[in-house]
Amino acid sequence: MGFITLGSEVPSGLKNRPPIGEAGLRSLFFFLGPPALFLVFLEAYLLCLNPAFPNDDSAETITAGATLGLQHPPGYALATLAMRLESLLPVGSPSLRVNAGSALSACAALCLLALVLFFFREAFPGKAGAQAWFPALVAPCYLAFSPAFWRNALGAKGGIYLLAACLSLALLGCLLRHEASPAPRKARWLFLSFFLLGLGLANHWETQVVFLPGFLLFFWLKPRAGTAPAAGAFVPALFFLALGASPLLYLPLRAHAHPVLDLGAPDTWRYFAADLSRHYVADREISLLGVLGQVLNGTSTGGRFLALLSEILRAQGLPLSQHLFSNPGPPCLALAVGGLLFWLRSRKERKVLLFLLVSLCVLFLALLSSLLVPDPDQGWILDNFLLPADWTLALLSGVGMGALLGRLPRSRARAAAVFLLLAALPFPAAFTAFRHRDQAKDILAYDYGVNLLKSAPRHSVLFAEGDPDYFSLYYLQQVEHLRPDVRMIPAFTLFEPWGAAQVERLYPGLGLTASPRDFPDHFARIIYASSEIVVKSRGKNPVGFTYFDGAFHRYYLARHPSLRFRKSGAVLLLDDPSFPAPPLLPLPGLRLRDFTDGPSEGDPSLRGIGAAYRAAGLSP
Repeated sequence: MGFITLGSEVPSGLKNRPPIGEAGLRSLFFFLGPPALFLVFLEAYLLCLNPAFPNDDSAETITAGATLGLQHPPGYALATLAMRLESLLPVGSPSLRVNAGSALSACAALCLLALVLFFFREAFPGKAGAQAWFPALVAPCYLAFSPAFWRNALGAKGGIYLLAACLSLALLGCLLRHEASPAPRKARWLFLSFFLLGLGLANHWETQVVFLPGFLLFFWLKPRAGTAPAAGAFVPALFFLALGASPLLYLPLRAHAHPVLDLGAPDTWRYFAADLSRHYVADREISLLGVLGQVLNGTSTGGRFLALLSEILRAQGLPLSQHLFSNPGPPCLALAVGGLLFWLRSRKERKVLLFLLVSLCVLFLALLSSLLVPDPDQGWILDNFLLPADWTLALLSGVGMGALLGRLPRSRARAAAVFLLLAALPFPAAFTAFRHRDQAKDILAYDYGVNLLKSAPRHSVLFAEGDPDYFSLYYLQQVEHLRPDVRMIPAFTLFEPWGAAQVERLYPGLGLTASPRDFPDHFARIIYASSEIVVKSRGKNPVGFTYFDGAFHRYYLARHPSLRFRKSGAVLLLDDPSFPAPPLLPLPGLRLRDFTDGPSEGDPSLRGIGAAYRAAGLSP
């Protein structure tokens, strides 16, 4: 059997075979390109996957999915239902399954980005061969290796934002197909786009609603002659929008069925609206528009408005610019600017570009008009909200890459150098991501929850004072079923009537009666509820609390400075002379597998746990 070499005669069977056409290239890329991206990045993310949960809201997210519970406002209805399915996978622990679901969502978003870029050939005719598939494969790497995207792919909480990215990219693809399809077929893409918009609102409406102005503008602008869908098609489109948003019904239905922790209790219209609008954190998320309204009606001053503006710029303005520079990175930003200029000059698919730019502007204006991140150590919240900006810049960088490849020099050596340079640019960030974003041994938050349970005496009442306390205990007790004898009280929920009612329902033996009473404000309610729990537990159950400076510290301990307490591992126990002293856990009995390696000093999200350990008398 010989080999066919250049200059040799080609067999007639091969000579008469037509070359692969445009449809063949499209099919070849569709079946090989996205699956290859999916598998490569899935392997990378699984190698760095968190085996338990990072110190964000992931423990709560995993527990809500595994037990069909309710997360904190706005509830994340669609994500909770999706994570319920992920928690049923017959591999690993429930936390590992849901974390792996985030990795799958990240890879799906990258594949959707690749497909959107590849089918941009319809928007920019003339792209063929490597000029079509190369940007579609390389541009997603800028997104995949960015620190915020990488971190979201490793923990359960990030799965909420990555699912939103998948829905948004699918929505963008529908708008592209809507513009490219003939008029009779536009209705199907119209219906699908409205359905995807509704699903996004049911998942995380804060990051999906930024697309609504551009979405409405897209369909409001006059289409080209003969390409408009039937006017009556928008009526059933609204039905598909409502159908997509229908997972929101999960919130009142599940709240009415009383899950383990009914956060927000959205089983009445008032509580449901308060849950979706995040009314319970309104004191933290202060908007400029609200203060401006107060200035106009005389209840506030212009100085207050300027002070809030200065605080927002300090807390979010500089972090926003730092995020854009460090996440997509300078090469991606430069290519994105080139892609934007090329798109503007091409005069193709202007409505799709307008949709992207309007959405990006709305996102930035929202982040610069409301104080979302008052704590500088919680920058990951801003990273999550900026994920739509990250994939938009990656998309524009792919367009810019395609435009650059269309102007390659005729020299094959120079063209090859440009290809190699563009292909290599994302990978320095990959090595940085592996080194700094590997969570395969990040179990400090999990072990902290285990230590809290080890430190609590039998049948004790334990006030959880911070998110690391509440979320880790919630997971360990409800998913891994550890220490059901410990009655965990999330102190911050006692501000609200539904929070007090929740504790009364879960632990009737405590004798709490705060929910049916009328109080002048929510501060009076938490003071009364905390005092009643402590007083009625005296002589019956040990009462403990954690080292975090939370609601129990501020509204009970601060009002009783003469109280005495004893240290037991990672918790403090109130001294009760009328009750036999329970055995105390010595500090060497704590599990400290990662604390001595110093992750609490390197990761801002872990500093709170590190401070709690040091307050207990430990040092790394």
